[in-house]
Amino acid sequence: MKKGEKELEKTYRLFGCRFIEEDFKYINRKLKKMKKKEDMSNSIILLELFKMYDKENKDK
Repeated sequence: MKKGEKELEKTYRLFGCRFIEEDFKYINRKLKKMKKKEDMSNSIILLELFKMYDKENKDK
């Protein structure tokens, strides 16, 4: 890598947001579980996922 170049981290788009691979996989796993449980809009599901992710990371 040349001086001044940054290594770009691959990002994924979901619901108009960009995520790193780890977060994207987490969201997709949780999304599948939530879709099976409840009939919710994608926006509501995304907000719930952010809340769950935040809570899990605070506990670490």
